[in-house]
Amino acid sequence: MNTRLLCLLKIRNVLLHRGQAAAYKRMITPCLVYGSKKIFSTSMGSPKGCDDAFIVYPENLDSLSAHFLEENEDKPCLCITKQCIFQVNKLKSQNQGYKYLKIEVDNGGCSGFQYNISMCDKITEKDILFTKDDVTLLVDEITLDMINGSTIHYKDEMIRSAFEVVSNPNASLNCSCGVSFSPKGSDIF
Repeated sequence: MNTRLLCLLKIRNVLLHRGQAAAYKRMITPCLVYGSKKIFSTSMGSPKGCDDAFIVYPENLDSLSAHFLEENEDKPCLCITKQCIFQVNKLKSQNQGYKYLKIEVDNGGCSGFQYNISMCDKITEKDILFTKDDVTLLVDEITLDMINGSTIHYKDEMIRSAFEVVSNPNASLNCSCGVSFSPKGSDIF
């Protein structure tokens, strides 16, 4: 079994054993939804320059395991900023090989886990699709469990320009570079 999945299951089981299931499930949905599916982050705050984000739900919800759906009462969601949508569309127009934005969580980084975000041209059977304005984000189930409710943003600064996962309700610590994080409850081991 995948190491990331085992770690997540251990964290989840410890939280449930400690009677913190309600707190864990509250972390999943940090957003308020209004009218045209515009969202405004509540407790997590929104990154500077991206007040407007859109909530998106998986297109292929039936591809999620029964275990994932059982553990997450609320429908899984990601938030996509206008800057992210604009940049993905720009990259797609510049390179025909770029069709999708793929987000993966891997072991590594200075906080334990790191985000790997890249453009790709293929959808695998494990990918869960989130689409808004002709922009499709791809994540696998393990990644979705770790970034559910997060905002995907494109940050353009003098030092660096990159896609990033911000306002992750499932992270307790974030690296200052925004690439790595530590999941909530990981300090219990």
